[in-house]
Amino acid sequence: MENRLMKTPMGILNLAGMEFASDTMEVFIPVVEVSDKLEGIILENVRKTKENFQSQYMDGNGLKWSDAGIRPEYQALHITITGNGSAYELCFGFSDKANEWLDTGFCIGVDLSGCRAEVKRIIADAVMEKFFR
Repeated sequence: MENRLMKTPMGILNLAGMEFASDTMEVFIPVVEVSDKLEGIILENVRKTKENFQSQYMDGNGLKWSDAGIRPEYQALHITITGNGSAYELCFGFSDKANEWLDTGFCIGVDLSGCRAEVKRIIADAVMEKFFR
């Protein structure tokens, strides 16, 4: 890579040699509303996640989910950015309405490849706003 030099009060920096502490960036963006299709997928995953959690962690302790339903705790778009590209998943956390201490969640992959440029711009703007303004 060609040198990209920058003169500063402390000396001359070679920006082409800049390194990052990590080669991965993760961003979570709250999701306010999902499509009807995705809502159905979420409900199915809630059912499966409850069943798996029940058999893996609760059956051996004599516990079970109540009939009160679930309380959504969070719903977020999780974006992982690496040098090789980006991955997108919807993460959904929930708890038992009658037993708030009983909580779990899941993530499902989503295809946002058609929105890649807009997502990059939004993340770049958010980084600038958070750290440099």
